[in-house]
Amino acid sequence: VDINYGIDVGIFEDKNVLGQADNERIILSKEVFEKGRKTIVETIYEEFIHLKYNLKDETRVMQDFLIQSLISQFEKQSGVYL
Repeated sequence: VDINYGIDVGIFEDKNVLGQADNERIILSKEVFEKGRKTIVETIYEEFIHLKYNLKDETRVMQDFLIQSLISQFEKQSGVYL
């Protein structure tokens, strides 16, 4: 995946927020760095999806996209197409 968006570090009032997509940039919370590389990559990827596909956070459309992507990956790996 080629991420063509700038990445900044920010402070969020809600400490449960790990990242945000805003104005064609990905903003990572300071707290995400305490959770390890995997969580950092997961957060960057989620925010990338928001920006690239213009999908809003916590919506059915975003949820559908993620689930469909996961199922498509399963189909490719298993050779079983649903």
